[in-house]
Amino acid sequence: MEKLWKIFELFVKIVSLNPNYLRINRFFNRILIFAFLSLILSLPNPSYSLLNTNEHFSIEENMRVKLITELYIIAVGHVILKGFYIFLYRDEFYELLDWMKNLQHREFDALLQDQVKKYTSMANEYSQKLLRYIVLLYSFAGLSVTVDCLIYNPVEIVPFIPTSNPSYNVYSYFIQISISTFAICFMIFYDILPLLTGLHIICMSFTIREGVKELKIFRATEAEEEVSREKNSRLLKVIHMLHCEFLIQLNRFCDVFSMLALIQLTTSFLFLLLLLYGTNELSNTLILKVALLCAVCEIFMICFLGQIVAMKTEDIYNDFCQTNWYEMSIADQKHFLLCLQMAQRNYGLRAGGIYNIDLNMFLQVCSVKNLLKN
Repeated sequence: MEKLWKIFELFVKIVSLNPNYLRINRFFNRILIFAFLSLILSLPNPSYSLLNTNEHFSIEENMRVKLITELYIIAVGHVILKGFYIFLYRDEFYELLDWMKNLQHREFDALLQDQVKKYTSMANEYSQKLLRYIVLLYSFAGLSVTVDCLIYNPVEIVPFIPTSNPSYNVYSYFIQISISTFAICFMIFYDILPLLTGLHIICMSFTIREGVKELKIFRATEAEEEVSREKNSRLLKVIHMLHCEFLIQLNRFCDVFSMLALIQLTTSFLFLLLLLYGTNELSNTLILKVALLCAVCEIFMICFLGQIVAMKTEDIYNDFCQTNWYEMSIADQKHFLLCLQMAQRNYGLRAGGIYNIDLNMFLQVCSVKNLLKN
C-alpha cells in the first residue's frame, strides 16, 4: 500500500508542476509532460478526420471511423480538463493524500484505536482491489476500441501522409495505440483518486458508528457506576474529535471532487450515447458492446460512491439519535448536541455542487439510454 501512495503522490506532484519535484526528478517529469503534450497536440488530427470523409470507405466504414474519432476526442478532452483542474487545486489534493497515507500510522485514543486500525486496514485492502478492478476495466475499454480499429479501419490521425503511402497504416496504428495508452493511464489515475478518498472516508464513518455503539453499550450495562460515566465522558470527547475530523475531510472531499465528478459523469454519458448509437447503427458491434458495458460500470461506480457517502452520514446521525443523551451530564450533553447538530446537515457528493450523485442519477441515465434506444 505504501507503493500505491507514493505513486499517487508522484502523479499529483508532476501534474501540479511542483517546483521541488521538477528540479529533482527531471527525467520522469519530462516523460509525463511529453505524454500530456502529446495528448493535447493530437486533438487537431482526429478533428481533421472527423470533418472529412474518406471516399474509399463505405458509408458504414466512415460512420465507424467518425464514431471512434469522437470517442478519442472525448477521452483526450477528459484527461486535459481533469489535469487542468488538479493543477488549480493541487494543495487540496496534497492534503487529502497526506491524510489517507498517514491515517494508518496515527495514534488515536485507546478507546477507539482498535476500531481505527481495523477499518483503516479494511480501506487499504479494498483500495488495492479497487485499483486492480479499475485497471482491468479501463484496459478492457481501451482494448475493445483499439481492436475494433485494428479489425476494421484505423482512425486517420495522420492527415498529412497520403493514404496511398505503404506505411500509412503503420503510422496510424502506432500513433493511435500510443496516444490511447497515454490517455488510459491518465484516466486510471484521475478516476481512482475520488474512489480511494471516498473509501477511506466511509471507513472512518464505520469507526464513528462503532464508537457510538460502544457508548450505548456502556450506558446500558454500567449506567449506575461512576467508572462507566467517566469512560462514557472520555469516549464522547474522542468521538467528537473524530467526528469533526471526519466532517472536515468529507467537506474537502466533496468540494475538491465536485467538478471532477461533473467532468466524469459528462464524459461517461457521452461515451455511453456514442457507443449506444454505434451498437444500434453499425454491424459487427460485439467489441463496441464491451466498451459500452465499461462505460455503464464507470457511471455506476461514481454514483454508487455518492450513494454510500450520503447513506453513511445519515447512519451516523441516526446512531446519535438513538443514544440516551439526556441521561448524560450537562457538559457531556453539550458535546453530544454539538455532534448531533453537525451530523444533521445534508452531506453528499454533488456534480459541480448542483446535482446529487447517487443511484437515482444512475437510474435516470439508464432511463435516458433506454429512451434513446427505443
